[in-house]
Amino acid sequence: MKKLLNAILNLFIKPKLEERKQALREKLEKEISETDSEWVKIRNNAYLDILDNADGKVLDAIEKAISKL
Repeated sequence: MKKLLNAILNLFIKPKLEERKQALREKLEKEISETDSEWVKIRNNAYLDILDNADGKVLDAIEKAISKL
């Protein structure tokens, strides 16, 4: 049963998670390159560091924080 769940996770959930990470990474990197604000650069670099090991809940939190800006 565990192998089946892992297979489902690898086929359906992980690719979607990686797509979200990539889209968020691109948005953060674009903002870093376009701003003169040191605070924005530091904040976005921190988000990028967290993003590498993020799961769905962490992505939700980062996306929510960014949408408030």
